[in-house]
Amino acid sequence: MKAAQFQPSDKHVVITGGASGIGLEICRSLAARGVASIAILDISLEALAAGEASLKGAGPIIRTFRADVTSEAEAVQAAHKQAGRLDIVFANAGIGPLGFMKDKDPTFYKKLMDVNYLGVVHTFKAALPIMLKQRSGHLVATNSVSGYAGAPGLSAYSASKYATRGLVESLRLELIGTGVHLHTTAPNFTATPMMAGAQQGLV
Repeated sequence: MKAAQFQPSDKHVVITGGASGIGLEICRSLAARGVASIAILDISLEALAAGEASLKGAGPIIRTFRADVTSEAEAVQAAHKQAGRLDIVFANAGIGPLGFMKDKDPTFYKKLMDVNYLGVVHTFKAALPIMLKQRSGHLVATNSVSGYAGAPGLSAYSASKYATRGLVESLRLELIGTGVHLHTTAPNFTATPMMAGAQQGLV
């Protein structure tokens, strides 16, 4: 039997790093499919304003919150309070500077783990109690092909994405039978502002 296609209509969505790049395209796609509301979390107020403007008239209620995924989870709870429930949470915020280990110190590696891995942990940790109480919800992590194979200049980035993949696979097993579902995406290198900035790291 063919599995029923997931329908996001009337769902309330939260997405970190949703003001530009892949995150903003996810917002546009979900808006076109009829979600009820999208809460966009991003560290950049300028990007939030531009992203919100680009989605004007798209259909769903758009809410924006400035949030730093490395240190806070209050924005996820605020989004839940305003919407009344959390149906889908995308942990999408990430950075991707490139660099060879011989040229970088440990703080470079720590920064990528703080944003790309622990940012997912903080986002999921904030949303999970709400979804467990609802007995429903979808947690989605934006991963990368670099979470499946390494490459020169990507030792820090790949490590953060391998860690994210392990997190999602383990949580999926922990949450069997709870109504909370885990998902991950693995896009290839994509022309985004993050990617443009990352390439400067090898210049």
